[in-house]
Amino acid sequence: MISSDMRLTVAIIARNEAANIGRTIASLAGQDLLGMSGISTDLVVLANGCTDDTIGVARQAVDRWLEGRLRHAVLVDTPVGGKSRAWNRVVHELAAPDTDLFLFLDADIELSGPRVCRELVEQLLHDGHAVACTGRPLKRIARKQRKSLAEKMSLEVSEANRVDRAINGSLYCAYASALGPIWLPEPTPGEDGFLNAMIQTRGFSAPADRNLVTQLDEVTHYYEPAPLNRILAHEQRMVVGTAVNIWLFEYLMDLRSSEPLGPLIGRRNAEEPGWVGKVVRQRTGSRAWVVPRSLLFWRLPALDVRRPVTSLRRVPVGLAATAFSLVVALFANGRLKQEGAAGYW
Repeated sequence: MISSDMRLTVAIIARNEAANIGRTIASLAGQDLLGMSGISTDLVVLANGCTDDTIGVARQAVDRWLEGRLRHAVLVDTPVGGKSRAWNRVVHELAAPDTDLFLFLDADIELSGPRVCRELVEQLLHDGHAVACTGRPLKRIARKQRKSLAEKMSLEVSEANRVDRAINGSLYCAYASALGPIWLPEPTPGEDGFLNAMIQTRGFSAPADRNLVTQLDEVTHYYEPAPLNRILAHEQRMVVGTAVNIWLFEYLMDLRSSEPLGPLIGRRNAEEPGWVGKVVRQRTGSRAWVVPRSLLFWRLPALDVRRPVTSLRRVPVGLAATAFSLVVALFANGRLKQEGAAGYW
């Protein structure tokens, strides 16, 4: 259970979310966690690389919905983009040094109920082994009474590709003591996956322990999927980010360190700003095809003999999704061969 004198830092990293961040902050204000005795809450909002008035809308929402309910609020607008860079700044510069817990949420999600944030924190505190607790997102279209065939397929693909005990960057909480030794590479388009790996391998100093991340099984928040005219770009970014992460994982594991590598990453970010790009160029070289094979057919459904009907039902969807993944991989392959692929947004 939540003990007395616990300090929580709620962090929202936003990029061009003027249309959504006010609603998200209002939703946050409805969380019963903010009114619990024994816990004091700070809020950090970092708008990075925005071309709209995200920070202005956020200030208005904080004044309207959270006045007098926070111990401290920090709202920062920076012209420098990149979520990994923003994450590093929140954890290592903007959050109070005596923070006990972090709660990260995206600026465009809708919390599924007033107890979600408290349940995340309590799940983490109750676990005893985990150092982070992740929420479970669901596309908003799931709540529609009548869904089109495309929407049904979209939901099937999402459910089939859900990974248990893996950080979902749109909503999670973690001990400050676990995040403090972590720096994310700057830049990388796959910041959530990299953070998950850093947590589960203790900074690439130990074999992966998936139990270091716990989760809530019920839906915790809803999100808007990428519109059809942007879905190719969105999926391309996912493939680029995952490929970059794979190469970074290989590079860091080859160091065979017995100490967490977070501080080393922090020093590299500061002293050698182009180091991530150098790793990518070393892995791609002059080869024509560079997208890892594991990213080509991962959406093919696995047949589960215990649930044959469900498995067979997912075969057509899985085949269609795999065909789309191959198209995405073709575009991502070209992007990965270009200069600056690690900074692709």
